[in-house]
Amino acid sequence: MRLYDSLEMFDIGLSHVRKWMRCGQAIRQSTRLPLDTAYSLGDSLTFWAVPAGALADDRYVGHRRYHTVLSPIDEPLAVYVRPKTALRPAGAYSDVSDREWFGLPNDDEEGVPCVVPVGGILIMEECEAMRINATSVAVGRVSVVRVTVEGFTFPNK
Repeated sequence: MRLYDSLEMFDIGLSHVRKWMRCGQAIRQSTRLPLDTAYSLGDSLTFWAVPAGALADDRYVGHRRYHTVLSPIDEPLAVYVRPKTALRPAGAYSDVSDREWFGLPNDDEEGVPCVVPVGGILIMEECEAMRINATSVAVGRVSVVRVTVEGFTFPNK
């Protein structure tokens, strides 16, 4: 997990790498897009804006082929982040959505969420899972970017 307080800090740290430069472009564009409409830059990056409530779940979710990048547009976002190895499987992996679901071990506590400020950026690695701490009626929007992890290929290409 990497957390940047602003898009400018993200640019300073990562814009010299092409995929992260494109990620910054996608975040800037997604603030002006209609909700729930996906777009892409190149063949390895997809992005969209969603209501924060649409991301809320009582389970952790992880991806095998993507870095998941979140950037709150309107209100801060509380996100719990854990290594997948510290969680127990809570559903089968889906090759279609590239999602795997996890729950906390029975004796483990949730811990303290990472709070991503408005305009901040959280990058989740493929070895991590996240759970969004939002209500289903949360009104804030969140930019979501999926950046393909190098070395992975897709069955449909």
